[in-house]
Amino acid sequence: MNWMKSFVERILKNKVFWCCVLCVTALSFTAVCYANESGKEYSFWDLFFEGQMRQIFLENDITFESLITNPISIFMAMFMPILVIFPFLNVFWNEKMTNNYLFRQARIGVRKYIVGSMAEAVLSSGLLAVLGCFLYEGILFVIFTSMGKMPILSQIVPLLLRKGIRFFFYGCLVCIPVLFFTALLKNRYIILCMPFILIYLYDLLLRNRNIAIWETTGILYYPWKQYLVTAGVWMAVAALVLMIGCYCLIKRRLLRGTW
Repeated sequence: MNWMKSFVERILKNKVFWCCVLCVTALSFTAVCYANESGKEYSFWDLFFEGQMRQIFLENDITFESLITNPISIFMAMFMPILVIFPFLNVFWNEKMTNNYLFRQARIGVRKYIVGSMAEAVLSSGLLAVLGCFLYEGILFVIFTSMGKMPILSQIVPLLLRKGIRFFFYGCLVCIPVLFFTALLKNRYIILCMPFILIYLYDLLLRNRNIAIWETTGILYYPWKQYLVTAGVWMAVAALVLMIGCYCLIKRRLLRGTW
Protein backbone atom coordinates (compact mmCIF):
# COMPACT_ATOMS: atom_id res chain seq x y z
CA MET A 1 0.00 0.00 0.00
CA ASN A 2 2.84 2.40 0.89
CA TRP A 3 4.60 1.52 -2.37
CA MET A 4 1.46 2.31 -4.41
CA LYS A 5 0.99 5.61 -2.59
CA SER A 6 4.62 6.50 -3.29
CA PHE A 7 4.20 5.49 -6.95
CA VAL A 8 1.17 7.77 -7.36
CA GLU A 9 2.85 10.69 -5.57
CA ARG A 10 6.20 10.44 -7.36
CA ILE A 11 5.15 9.41 -10.87
CA LEU A 12 1.45 9.84 -11.62
CA LYS A 13 1.11 13.28 -10.02
CA ASN A 14 4.15 14.53 -11.90
CA LYS A 15 3.48 16.98 -14.74
CA VAL A 16 6.17 15.29 -16.84
CA PHE A 17 4.12 12.07 -16.87
CA TRP A 18 1.07 13.79 -18.36
CA CYS A 19 3.18 15.77 -20.85
CA CYS A 20 4.58 12.46 -22.11
CA VAL A 21 1.05 11.03 -22.36
CA LEU A 22 0.18 13.96 -24.64
CA CYS A 23 3.33 13.33 -26.69
CA VAL A 24 2.36 9.67 -27.18
CA THR A 25 -1.11 10.81 -28.26
CA ALA A 26 0.38 13.32 -30.72
CA LEU A 27 2.69 10.64 -32.15
CA SER A 28 -0.30 8.33 -32.59
CA PHE A 29 -1.67 10.80 -35.12
CA THR A 30 1.44 10.37 -37.30
CA ALA A 31 0.10 6.95 -38.38
CA VAL A 32 -0.99 6.58 -42.00
CA CYS A 33 -4.75 7.00 -42.32
CA TYR A 34 -5.20 7.45 -46.06
CA ALA A 35 -3.43 6.67 -49.34
CA ASN A 36 -4.50 8.25 -52.63
CA GLU A 37 -4.70 6.57 -56.04
CA SER A 38 -1.03 7.22 -56.77
CA GLY A 39 -0.04 5.52 -53.51
CA LYS A 40 0.93 8.67 -51.61
CA GLU A 41 0.28 8.19 -47.91
CA TYR A 42 -1.17 10.78 -45.56
CA SER A 43 -1.12 10.92 -41.78
CA PHE A 44 -3.76 12.63 -39.65
CA TRP A 45 -1.47 15.64 -39.30
CA ASP A 46 -1.06 15.90 -43.09
CA LEU A 47 -4.82 15.94 -43.63
CA PHE A 48 -5.40 18.28 -40.69
CA PHE A 49 -2.95 20.96 -41.84
CA GLU A 50 -4.16 20.67 -45.44
CA GLY A 51 -7.76 21.06 -44.25
CA GLN A 52 -8.89 17.90 -46.03
CA MET A 53 -9.63 15.54 -43.15
CA ARG A 54 -13.42 15.80 -43.14
CA GLN A 55 -13.70 15.61 -46.93
CA ILE A 56 -11.41 12.60 -47.33
CA PHE A 57 -12.89 10.71 -44.37
CA LEU A 58 -16.42 11.10 -45.74
CA GLU A 59 -15.63 10.50 -49.42
CA ASN A 60 -13.54 7.37 -48.82
CA ASP A 61 -15.69 5.80 -46.12
CA ILE A 62 -12.80 5.62 -43.64
CA THR A 63 -14.04 3.98 -40.44
CA PHE A 64 -13.11 4.38 -36.80
CA GLU A 65 -12.46 0.64 -36.54
CA SER A 66 -9.98 0.64 -39.43
CA LEU A 67 -8.00 3.52 -37.96
CA ILE A 68 -7.60 2.14 -34.45
CA THR A 69 -6.23 -1.11 -35.90
CA ASN A 70 -3.72 0.69 -38.17
CA PRO A 71 0.00 0.04 -37.60
CA ILE A 72 1.81 2.68 -35.58
CA SER A 73 4.12 5.05 -37.46
CA ILE A 74 7.90 4.81 -37.63
CA PHE A 75 8.06 7.94 -35.46
CA MET A 76 5.99 6.24 -32.77
CA ALA A 77 8.20 3.15 -32.83
CA MET A 78 11.34 5.30 -32.60
CA PHE A 79 10.36 7.62 -29.77
CA MET A 80 8.08 5.39 -27.70
CA PRO A 81 10.92 3.71 -25.71
CA ILE A 82 12.12 7.10 -24.47
CA LEU A 83 8.76 8.75 -23.89
CA VAL A 84 7.22 5.97 -21.81
CA ILE A 85 10.07 5.77 -19.30
CA PHE A 86 11.10 9.44 -19.22
CA PRO A 87 8.79 10.40 -16.30
CA PHE A 88 10.40 7.69 -14.17
CA LEU A 89 13.92 8.69 -15.27
CA ASN A 90 13.16 12.31 -14.42
CA VAL A 91 12.22 11.37 -10.84
CA PHE A 92 15.04 8.83 -10.63
CA TRP A 93 17.74 11.28 -11.72
CA ASN A 94 16.41 13.99 -9.39
CA GLU A 95 16.69 11.52 -6.51
CA LYS A 96 20.30 10.81 -7.44
CA MET A 97 21.17 14.51 -7.66
CA THR A 98 19.65 15.27 -4.25
CA ASN A 99 20.79 11.98 -2.66
CA ASN A 100 17.19 11.19 -1.67
CA TYR A 101 17.77 7.65 -2.89
CA LEU A 102 20.05 7.11 0.12
CA PHE A 103 17.14 7.86 2.46
CA ARG A 104 14.80 5.48 0.62
CA GLN A 105 17.46 2.80 0.46
CA ALA A 106 18.18 3.06 4.20
CA ARG A 107 14.48 2.99 5.04
CA ILE A 108 13.40 -0.04 2.97
CA GLY A 109 16.67 -1.83 2.18
CA VAL A 110 18.74 -2.22 -0.98
CA ARG A 111 16.77 -5.13 -2.46
CA LYS A 112 13.35 -3.54 -1.98
CA TYR A 113 14.64 -0.22 -3.28
CA ILE A 114 15.93 -1.76 -6.51
CA VAL A 115 12.92 -4.02 -7.11
CA GLY A 116 10.52 -1.19 -6.27
CA SER A 117 12.29 1.21 -8.63
CA MET A 118 12.26 -1.32 -11.47
CA ALA A 119 8.56 -2.06 -10.85
CA GLU A 120 7.79 1.67 -10.90
CA ALA A 121 9.64 2.06 -14.21
CA VAL A 122 7.87 -0.82 -15.95
CA LEU A 123 4.41 -0.08 -14.54
CA SER A 124 4.56 3.65 -15.25
CA SER A 125 5.78 2.96 -18.80
CA GLY A 126 2.93 0.57 -19.54
CA LEU A 127 0.39 2.92 -17.97
CA LEU A 128 1.69 5.90 -19.91
CA ALA A 129 1.49 3.98 -23.20
CA VAL A 130 -2.10 2.85 -22.61
CA LEU A 131 -3.27 6.31 -21.48
CA GLY A 132 -1.76 7.88 -24.59
CA CYS A 133 -3.48 5.22 -26.68
CA PHE A 134 -6.88 5.75 -25.03
CA LEU A 135 -6.63 9.54 -25.36
CA TYR A 136 -5.87 9.14 -29.07
CA GLU A 137 -8.88 6.84 -29.49
CA GLY A 138 -11.08 9.24 -27.53
CA ILE A 139 -10.15 12.13 -29.84
CA LEU A 140 -10.80 9.91 -32.86
CA PHE A 141 -14.22 9.03 -31.44
CA VAL A 142 -15.09 12.73 -31.11
CA ILE A 143 -13.89 13.43 -34.67
CA PHE A 144 -15.99 10.65 -36.18
CA THR A 145 -19.03 11.56 -34.08
CA SER A 146 -18.79 15.19 -35.24
CA MET A 147 -18.84 13.93 -38.84
CA GLY A 148 -22.03 11.97 -38.21
CA LYS A 149 -20.20 8.64 -38.37
CA MET A 150 -21.00 7.42 -34.86
CA PRO A 151 -19.08 4.18 -34.20
CA ILE A 152 -21.09 1.24 -32.85
CA LEU A 153 -20.03 0.90 -29.21
CA SER A 154 -20.69 -2.85 -29.00
CA GLN A 155 -18.19 -3.35 -31.83
CA ILE A 156 -15.47 -0.92 -30.82
CA VAL A 157 -15.26 -1.50 -27.04
CA PRO A 158 -13.66 -4.97 -27.39
CA LEU A 159 -11.23 -3.53 -29.97
CA LEU A 160 -10.31 -0.66 -27.65
CA LEU A 161 -9.74 -2.96 -24.68
CA ARG A 162 -7.59 -5.37 -26.68
CA LYS A 163 -5.53 -2.53 -28.09
CA GLY A 164 -5.16 -1.02 -24.61
CA ILE A 165 -3.84 -4.30 -23.20
CA ARG A 166 -1.40 -4.66 -26.09
CA PHE A 167 -0.16 -1.10 -25.65
CA PHE A 168 0.34 -1.68 -21.94
CA PHE A 169 2.60 -4.65 -22.60
CA TYR A 170 4.34 -2.79 -25.43
CA GLY A 171 5.13 0.11 -23.10
CA CYS A 172 6.44 -2.30 -20.46
CA LEU A 173 8.57 -4.09 -23.05
CA VAL A 174 10.28 -1.16 -24.76
CA CYS A 175 11.20 0.58 -21.49
CA ILE A 176 13.36 -2.32 -20.30
CA PRO A 177 16.40 -1.61 -22.55
CA VAL A 178 16.35 2.01 -21.32
CA LEU A 179 16.21 0.78 -17.73
CA PHE A 180 19.18 -1.52 -18.37
CA PHE A 181 21.30 1.31 -19.81
CA THR A 182 20.33 3.48 -16.83
CA ALA A 183 21.95 0.88 -14.58
CA LEU A 184 24.94 0.42 -16.88
CA LEU A 185 25.84 4.01 -17.78
CA LYS A 186 25.99 7.39 -16.08
CA ASN A 187 25.72 9.77 -19.03
CA ARG A 188 22.06 10.75 -19.43
CA TYR A 189 22.29 11.56 -23.12
CA ILE A 190 23.82 8.19 -23.97
CA ILE A 191 21.19 6.46 -21.79
CA LEU A 192 18.44 8.14 -23.82
CA CYS A 193 20.08 7.65 -27.22
CA MET A 194 21.39 4.07 -27.07
CA PRO A 195 18.07 2.18 -26.64
CA PHE A 196 16.47 4.48 -29.21
CA ILE A 197 19.16 3.56 -31.76
CA LEU A 198 19.39 -0.14 -30.89
CA ILE A 199 15.63 -0.78 -30.96
CA TYR A 200 15.33 1.07 -34.27
CA LEU A 201 18.17 -0.95 -35.85
CA TYR A 202 16.78 -4.20 -34.42
CA ASP A 203 13.32 -3.55 -35.89
CA LEU A 204 14.77 -2.38 -39.21
CA LEU A 205 16.88 -5.53 -39.56
CA LEU A 206 13.90 -7.81 -38.94
CA ARG A 207 11.66 -5.81 -41.26
CA ASN A 208 14.18 -6.16 -44.08
CA ARG A 209 14.24 -9.93 -43.51
CA ASN A 210 10.43 -10.14 -43.63
CA ILE A 211 10.09 -11.51 -40.08
CA ALA A 212 8.12 -8.60 -38.67
CA ILE A 213 6.52 -10.68 -35.92
CA TRP A 214 9.87 -10.57 -34.09
CA GLU A 215 9.92 -6.77 -34.06
CA THR A 216 9.20 -4.97 -30.79
CA THR A 217 5.95 -3.73 -32.37
CA GLY A 218 4.86 -7.30 -33.17
CA ILE A 219 3.02 -7.48 -29.86
CA LEU A 220 0.60 -4.80 -31.13
CA TYR A 221 -0.73 -6.65 -34.16
CA TYR A 222 -0.23 -10.39 -34.28
CA PRO A 223 -2.75 -12.87 -32.79
CA TRP A 224 -1.83 -13.71 -29.19
CA LYS A 225 -1.36 -17.44 -29.77
CA GLN A 226 0.84 -16.90 -32.81
CA TYR A 227 2.88 -14.22 -31.04
CA LEU A 228 3.33 -15.97 -27.70
CA VAL A 229 4.68 -19.24 -29.13
CA THR A 230 7.19 -17.42 -31.36
CA ALA A 231 8.47 -13.93 -30.68
CA GLY A 232 6.73 -13.71 -27.30
CA VAL A 233 9.03 -16.33 -25.79
CA TRP A 234 12.12 -14.53 -27.06
CA MET A 235 10.88 -11.14 -25.84
CA ALA A 236 10.06 -12.53 -22.39
CA VAL A 237 13.48 -14.18 -22.04
CA ALA A 238 15.32 -11.08 -23.30
CA ALA A 239 13.33 -8.85 -20.93
CA LEU A 240 14.03 -11.17 -17.99
CA VAL A 241 17.77 -11.25 -18.74
CA LEU A 242 17.92 -7.46 -19.00
CA MET A 243 15.96 -7.03 -15.75
CA ILE A 244 18.25 -9.43 -13.88
CA GLY A 245 21.27 -7.65 -15.34
CA CYS A 246 19.79 -4.31 -14.32
CA TYR A 247 19.20 -5.52 -10.75
CA CYS A 248 22.75 -6.86 -10.41
CA LEU A 249 24.35 -3.71 -11.84
CA ILE A 250 22.39 -1.34 -9.60
CA LYS A 251 23.02 -3.46 -6.51
CA ARG A 252 26.74 -3.63 -7.24
CA ARG A 253 27.02 0.12 -7.73
CA LEU A 254 24.96 0.88 -4.62
CA LEU A 255 27.05 -1.39 -2.42
CA ARG A 256 30.28 0.05 -3.83
CA GLY A 257 29.05 3.60 -3.40
CA THR A 258 29.51 4.42 -7.10
CA TRP A 259 25.82 5.08 -7.80
